[in-house]
Amino acid sequence: MWIAWIAAAAFGTEWQPIDAPLRTGVTSPNDAAVVIGNEDYPFLTGVPYAKRDAEAFRNTLVYTRGVPLRRVRVLLGASNNQIRAEVAAAAAEVGDDGVLWIYFAGHGGGDPQTGERLLIGDTAKQDAASFLAGAVSVSELETLALTGQGEVVFVTDACYNGLGRDGSQHGNQRFAVPSYAVTEAPRLTSWYAAGPTELAGPLAPVQHGAFTYFVVGALRGWADGELGQRDGRVTLSEADAYVMRSLAEVGERSQTPQLQTGGLQTLIAADNLELAPDLLGVVAPVARQPTPATANPPNSAPLTTSARVPARSSRCRSVYPTRLTRPHGCRICASSIMPTRRLTARSR
Repeated sequence: MWIAWIAAAAFGTEWQPIDAPLRTGVTSPNDAAVVIGNEDYPFLTGVPYAKRDAEAFRNTLVYTRGVPLRRVRVLLGASNNQIRAEVAAAAAEVGDDGVLWIYFAGHGGGDPQTGERLLIGDTAKQDAASFLAGAVSVSELETLALTGQGEVVFVTDACYNGLGRDGSQHGNQRFAVPSYAVTEAPRLTSWYAAGPTELAGPLAPVQHGAFTYFVVGALRGWADGELGQRDGRVTLSEADAYVMRSLAEVGERSQTPQLQTGGLQTLIAADNLELAPDLLGVVAPVARQPTPATANPPNSAPLTTSARVPARSSRCRSVYPTRLTRPHGCRICASSIMPTRRLTARSR
């Protein structure tokens, strides 16, 4: 009960939602998509909000970008083989002026031999051999995607440093690598939630990955005018700049998305795009609020420091500005009972 109580309190800060479809009337008849949300891993830690992330991205593609519903494959839990098969099938459906969209929220990793990024299927296990056997390399999926026509846009909300979104290790430590290989192709745009050694964290008040929340927001129109005047178009450069700035404004300064651009320039063009929310207007009042005397749910004992901060939260690597007060930022910890508390900036 009191997890729901705190979640309701968090949403009271009036963050702009991204879950309801924004219907623009735009159509992209030659596009196709594969949208994957791997939230539940039977043998690894879970990735909270990954399903919600996938559903929000799917809605944006279908209702805002206008990708035909019949060409959007949604996998809310998928093995590496399922991911391969769906990407190959979707690539065959894209027209020569269309875009193949691939979105993944879940665990990532790095191949210790090649430095390649890996996406972890939901059958992967903790031991090194099973972990690698349950993964698929990003470069393999990019190659499959490029067998089709048109452009490819690959968006991943995952960590590639061997850590889960709670900052704890998953799999064997040898799958954490200091850098990763990059596939370069003129038709390929790749957008990653974080650098190779960084944590891709959540934004607890909205129950989404922080990167996904702002990417979807950018596609809904929040990035229009980020680099100039609003003109009813969101370009890739505008979206990238908006996401980077927004992550910093909400305190995710240690998460720096990586963008490799291909030929695609305009992500969405419509007359009825949304205006961007005032992020400082949302975050700053939270920082000024004193902890209310009734901060605990009815009929509950006062929270102690140990109750507020689970031991695993000490592994969180997110960095917050000293002026902000906000819920703890790890994906696992964010699903725990975590009242708002002041966090001071610290080195990683």
